[in-house]
Amino acid sequence: MSSAINQLGSYLLYSSLLLFVVMLFIQVTRKLLIRLHYSRMVILKLWLAVPLSLLAYFVAMKWMGGQHYIEPMILSFPVSVQALSAEVSFYFDWKLVFLLIWMLIAGWKILHLLHQYLMTKSTILKHAELMHEDVYDSAYHSVYHSDLTRSPMAFGLFKPVIILPQTLLQRLTPAELQLVLLHESIHCRRADPLWRFAMACLHAMYWFLPGFGFCLEALIEDQEFACDEQVVSESQQLSVYAQLLLTLNVNQDQHPRRAFNETILCAGSFNLKERIMKLNQIKNTKHQLSIISLFLMAVFIIGSASALPQVSGENAEGVELVVTHKVPPMYPFTAYKEMVSGQVTLSFTVTQEGKVTNVEVVESTPAEVFDKAAVKAMKQWTFEPIEKETQARQVIEFELDTEIE
Repeated sequence: MSSAINQLGSYLLYSSLLLFVVMLFIQVTRKLLIRLHYSRMVILKLWLAVPLSLLAYFVAMKWMGGQHYIEPMILSFPVSVQALSAEVSFYFDWKLVFLLIWMLIAGWKILHLLHQYLMTKSTILKHAELMHEDVYDSAYHSVYHSDLTRSPMAFGLFKPVIILPQTLLQRLTPAELQLVLLHESIHCRRADPLWRFAMACLHAMYWFLPGFGFCLEALIEDQEFACDEQVVSESQQLSVYAQLLLTLNVNQDQHPRRAFNETILCAGSFNLKERIMKLNQIKNTKHQLSIISLFLMAVFIIGSASALPQVSGENAEGVELVVTHKVPPMYPFTAYKEMVSGQVTLSFTVTQEGKVTNVEVVESTPAEVFDKAAVKAMKQWTFEPIEKETQARQVIEFELDTEIE
């Protein structure tokens, strides 16, 4: 239990720091590219850095390096022993409390998000009707119309569908309808609803991370702007599409749409005024492959490097650690009085001179009962001089022999 708590707490800490750095890196880079009038279709690819960084972190944590393990030291005390630590201490497992708080909040947020998705799916699709294929190009995804929505939307995680408001259908020309369907179809082809939902789940898990909400809004903005650019690129109808966005904007002002969560669907009425203004700006696509490749490579390196505190940075191959002075720890008085046994796994650094530094508790059972005694003793160990500084682990088992009086 203690091992699982330590591993989960450590993973949460380092992965949250990694995500914070990656999100900051994405925001700075996308702001720079926007100033240089780069295409949003290029900028949207920057968000691949989020899953890539987490993947790099996981791979590095699992496969990079290893630590030198020393034979476990078993500290067995008879009940009548008098060599006990005089320190009486009471321990509060604050790590477990913090993890429980995190799990409760994250679990509630994820369940709330799933509930929103299922309720939205039930509400929209229950009152939606499938449109006949002769009304639209059969190449598009399934298209529904409903009187519950006020703006076009793409909805669904794995098999997204297009939903059009009934009131808007009466106002659109056939050409405008095809552009609306093309926009929402691009959302479906790129799995934008799934991306938004996955990012929303990450936001729920890392609810304590500052700025995550702004990053989620930036992703939604990039998706919509990139769709606009791709629609204009494929249709070559810039003026018609600009007029369409203006029509949608007027329709939104006159008939406020229901506030569906934009993290579980792609609604076409997002930030329409700014999107109309951006349509005529020059979209720079020079060196886009080089920019994205270098950016993702940098993120992969950041993700791999962030896992280094989790694993041994030194390669212990060929290094033999020989103990010259071994100090057994004192059995804590509290544990002796309550007849408690347990063990502690320690991580430490052995210098070239054979001294022990940077002693840390990796895991302990029961949590924190034997930690101080084990760390205090480990700091007094010495080893034979070695060629290079290396990382090692030592397991110390505390046992009470109840048969000896």
